[in-house]
Parts: sequence; structure tokens; C-alpha cells
Amino acid sequence: MNIKWLSEFYDYFDQARIDFALDIFPSASWSAVEAQAKMLRIYNDRSTSRVSDVSSVVLRDIILWSFLVMEKGEVAYSLLSQQKKEILEGFIRRSTSEPKSVEFGESELNYDAWGTLS
Repeated sequence: MNIKWLSEFYDYFDQARIDFALDIFPSASWSAVEAQAKMLRIYNDRSTSRVSDVSSVVLRDIILWSFLVMEKGEVAYSLLSQQKKEILEGFIRRSTSEPKSVEFGESELNYDAWGTLS
């Protein structure tokens, strides 16, 4: 399996974080971009202040997977368990339909799902 796409994704995500921090993230007129901007805000907040908090680690993992799924679609989904797929599908659907209300509920913070390797 060629995983070059994975390193390209990490480059993309790191650049998105830098652009967001420098306030040069694309205009948030498109719902997916607006949702990604809010996710980056949460990711950056959770990566700088509460790094060792379990919920912070889980939230950052969910956000990374959400970006990966938005960028790579089925390739990313194929790497996830059915439970994680369902969690991400629901979260991404809610986030892109109502980006101003990107929130993580109990269904996303399912430690039994995100605390496993598959």
C-alpha cells in the first residue's frame, strides 16, 4: 500500500494550522471551510493548554481524522472501524451543515471507540 498520501495529508494539515494561526485561512464562506476553521481553533487550543488531558487527546484525534476524511474520503474511511466511521460521519455531517455550532458531544467523545487502535 502506497502511503505517500498520508505524509501529504500531514503537510496539508500542518500548513492549515499555520495559515489559521496567521489568520490567512481561506474565507469561511463555504460551510466545510468554516467547519474546518472552527475545528482548527479547537485543535490549537487543546494542543497548547491541556495536552495531557485525555479528552484533549481524543478531540485532537477526532479533528485529525475529520480533516483526513474530508480530504481523502473512502481511503481514510477504509482505515477506521465501523464504530469510528459512524461517529465521524455524524460529526462531519453536523459540522458542515451548521459550522457555527461545531461541538463535540458524548457520541464523539466515546473513549471506548477512540481508545482502541482499530
